[in-house]
Amino acid sequence: MPSLLLLLSCSDHQVTETKDGPCESGFTRGEDGNCYPDDTGTLDSDTGEAAETGETGETGETGDSADTADTGSTAEWLVLSAGEGYTCGIYADREVYCWGRNDYGQAAPPGGEFLSVSASSKHTCGVKTDGTVECWGADTWGESTPPGGTFTSVATGYDASCGLREDGVAVCWGEPLITAPTDRTFVQLDVGTQHACGVDTDGSVVCWGEDDGDRSAAPDGLYVEVACGANFTCALSTTGELTCWGYDDLGQSSPPSGAFESVRAGRGRGHFACALDPSGAAQCWGQDSYTQTQPPPASAFVLIAPGTDHACGITTAEAVCWGNAEQGATTIP
Repeated sequence: MPSLLLLLSCSDHQVTETKDGPCESGFTRGEDGNCYPDDTGTLDSDTGEAAETGETGETGETGDSADTADTGSTAEWLVLSAGEGYTCGIYADREVYCWGRNDYGQAAPPGGEFLSVSASSKHTCGVKTDGTVECWGADTWGESTPPGGTFTSVATGYDASCGLREDGVAVCWGEPLITAPTDRTFVQLDVGTQHACGVDTDGSVVCWGEDDGDRSAAPDGLYVEVACGANFTCALSTTGELTCWGYDDLGQSSPPSGAFESVRAGRGRGHFACALDPSGAAQCWGQDSYTQTQPPPASAFVLIAPGTDHACGITTAEAVCWGNAEQGATTIP
């Protein structure tokens, strides 16, 4: 893979190339010869924005029984997103690479440079560097046929996908139950199984789609992030507290107490969620049939991504996956 690293400016979502020669002001040359920003290391897998080392990051996807975690170089991977039996990531060359289950082509990404990627159960979507969305895998409901135009982020659910336009308007495609409201603008959104939710510009959480088990019955309050699992939803308040609603038969709607900086719910048919506290420590809760809620100890995560029965993340030292290894989803190339 190329030694070229493409860096993202959080302010305007533009990508800048850094090649040989002295690093620009505000950048430091790493051991691999690439120039890295002094205060950023990895990118948020949904938005493509930089996540600060030891601070907020993306919650790792779930994993099944694996006694030891598979690891890779953290300098090589900018983003990891775990799905149902497979994992996708954005490498330093900005290309998407996937491994694990591929029965619907969900782990066979197209070429090109990407800002973000979102794995699910049978399909995957990503935002390219030109702002367009490209999807691959199953297309039963049109979930892999995104509309034209540009987006700032994209999220995939079991049979649907949703993206945010630059003006904050949510657009969804796929499963017909998930039709985004047209009278709202959002700062962030996520998609579960037959439901989706977004954080409105006023700080409230708005959900749409299936409401079985009250998964779409968002509580009042002010929030900065929302995460949709298979049949439950969690949100992070402006004060750092976690709130979850929906089914709780596996403990998926019973989050830990304390202050947190990010939350992610299991993708595909995931029944667990994970959150990162200010120190980068990860806590996961919910279904644990394959130890997917047990991230490696003593790891400061900058990004974590729960899937269905495995999870992956990027720490300050390495990229790592844990949980169900049967289909190769936890084997980082």
